[in-house]
Amino acid sequence: MAFHVHWSYNRAKQGQKGDSIEMEIEKLDITGMQFSQAISKIAAKTTSMKQGDVLEIVGNRSTFEEQILIWCERVRKKILCIKSEGKEITRCQIQF
Repeated sequence: MAFHVHWSYNRAKQGQKGDSIEMEIEKLDITGMQFSQAISKIAAKTTSMKQGDVLEIVGNRSTFEEQILIWCERVRKKILCIKSEGKEITRCQIQF
């Protein structure tokens, strides 16, 4: 079975009443991985993330959405969105 991991990030600024808050949006592609492999990659990535940063994860397992919801509840992270893109791809954003 082939799988790949793709890491990327960009900086975004969101302002409220003239203030600017800087946060990172990091992306992790875990398509093709079993969730046990994927969770290891997610956990490794989260060690460098700061409060307020967003991790966008793309997965393609049928149980991805359910498993990511359980994981976020267990580690007390906020899910910003979960979106299905076609039959197999699901994208979610988690705020740290």
